[in-house]
Amino acid sequence: MRENPGLCRFRTRSTKPLKTHCRQLLSVKEYENAIIWLDYFNKVLPRSRGRRMKRDVCVSDPTLENLAKAVEVAGFSVADTNEGARYPRRPYVKSGYVAVSKTIPKTRMLYRIAPKLVRVTNAGKKN
Repeated sequence: MRENPGLCRFRTRSTKPLKTHCRQLLSVKEYENAIIWLDYFNKVLPRSRGRRMKRDVCVSDPTLENLAKAVEVAGFSVADTNEGARYPRRPYVKSGYVAVSKTIPKTRMLYRIAPKLVRVTNAGKKN
C-alpha cells in the first residue's frame, strides 16, 4: 500500500502533487504537420490493413505523385514527401506518405483529398 495517495503513481519517489506531475507526463505533443499515407486511399486494402476511406472514393494502387497533386488541388500545402517509408500496418511494403500542414483535423483533410485523388488519377489514365 502506498504511504501517500496524493503522490504521482508514475514516479513513486516524486514529491510533486499528482495533478501537476501527471499532466507533464501525459501531455500530448502537438505536431504542425499531418501525415497522409498512400494506404489510406488504396482500394485493394481492407480497413484492417490501413484503408481509412470508403472504396467509392479510393483508387487501386495510388501513387505518391498523384497524392501530392490531389493535396494541392484540395487547397493544402505539402510540407514533405517520403517515397521509401513503410506504413506501420504493412511494414513489408514500401508505401510512402505526404506531410501536410495541419490547418483542420486530419479526418476532414482525408475527406477533402479523397475525391480529388480519384479525379487526378482518372485524368492521368485518360492522357
